[in-house]
Amino acid sequence: IDLRPSSKLGPVSADLRKIDQQVAESIQASVSENTLRAYVTQYRQYEAWCEAAGLSAMPADPAVVARYAQALATAGRKISTVKLAVAAIAFRHRHAGHIWDERNVVLASTLRGLLKERAGATDDGDGDEG
Repeated sequence: IDLRPSSKLGPVSADLRKIDQQVAESIQASVSENTLRAYVTQYRQYEAWCEAAGLSAMPADPAVVARYAQALATAGRKISTVKLAVAAIAFRHRHAGHIWDERNVVLASTLRGLLKERAGATDDGDGDEG
């Protein structure tokens, strides 16, 4: 993942390139190496899924990310893995300068539904909604 400031900012002097590098280092420091590795892995899997499905990975339509989350869950991935994948996609989008709305109704509802479905799958069947 390229964590340098966007090239949309135009040409930069040597001083600004140095500052850009410092910004990238600060961003890198904000996320642990393990988290960053997990994000890279998850994002690559998402990109491959999008390519196979003929969909655009970046910038992603929230409905595409919802489909991907559903596909992961349907394939038996744990909800924690699904949430990690969505977090990785969000991280990559934000750092590429794209707007990311985690409250998008399609994506947020899909994730809530998956969480409830998984909770129901482990229900002991006593009918208590607790």
